Amino acid sequence: MFALARSLRTPALLMALWLMPRMASADALDEAKRAAKQGTIHYQLGRFPEAAEAYSRSYELVPSPLLLFNLGQVQMMLKDHARAVFFFEGYLREKPEAANAPLVRDLIAEAKRELAAKKAAEDEAILAARRLASAPAVAPVKPPPPHRLDWKRASAAGVGAGSIALLGASLYLGSRSDLAGGFSRLAV
Repeated sequence: MFALARSLRTPALLMALWLMPRMASADALDEAKRAAKQGTIHYQLGRFPEAAEAYSRSYELVPSPLLLFNLGQVQMMLKDHARAVFFFEGYLREKPEAANAPLVRDLIAEAKRELAAKKAAEDEAILAARRLASAPAVAPVKPPPPHRLDWKRASAAGVGAGSIALLGASLYLGSRSDLAGGFSRLAV
């Protein structure tokens, strides 16, 4: 009898061990679906770091290639083009015949163009910094001393200007014929 109980326990134990991963897989699948749905909500609301975290959690539970595509999209929005290329290429490795494969290839090309542009801008900034560092130092320009007013020259200029104005006025008035006769009558 003991042998019979023992012989029945072994298949039951094997059956339980066989079912445990399946039960865990069902729980993992449900959790992965919840995480993916949450990732989509975060993505639609523009919370891209949270979306990346949720999609990553979902992929860890159930590694679906579609999640790699979603992670690539999130990385494009975060401007992390190197990671976007990583995820898009992983998606195409997993699903080379995907219906959206041409779109994914375009996204990879776009991300690589962005990476090249960023590298070119960084290289240009480095070259500009090197040019600036190797440029000869320019001595600072010393401002001129403050201007001091020379009162002797200023007063002489004022007297001279006043004399010229007086001479000009007398010449003008003397040249007018209607006044010229009047002055001559007074002088007689």
